[in-house]
Amino acid sequence: RKMKELKNKDDIIDIVNLFYIEIRENDILSPFFDSFIEDWGLHLRKMYDFWSTIIINDETYTGNPVKAHFELNKEKPLKKEHFDLWLELFEKTIDKKYFGEKAEKMKTRAKVMAKVMFSKIEGVTI
Repeated sequence: RKMKELKNKDDIIDIVNLFYIEIRENDILSPFFDSFIEDWGLHLRKMYDFWSTIIINDETYTGNPVKAHFELNKEKPLKKEHFDLWLELFEKTIDKKYFGEKAEKMKTRAKVMAKVMFSKIEGVTI
């Protein structure tokens, strides 16, 4: 398999697309996404913008990810195992095809976000 340095929005789009294929095939995580996402095209475009804003300073994302996860958590409680599995799949998706500073930044930011998101949700559900 050919590894590629993560450099631009096209690479981020590729990672997001590959990742959500993994998510939708995962028996544990897919129910969360399938129950909450009405328009997959819109969700994917939001994720392209979200990660592009963080990784390449594209500044295209608008939204509130914490609020979205709070809403989901009301319908389907999110547990630490869900965040851990999400993170594992995310990192594996990146590592299958990409390397470099931006790839590492994407994994690091995902770790931080998963931890922050879970701690905020855990604080609300207790």
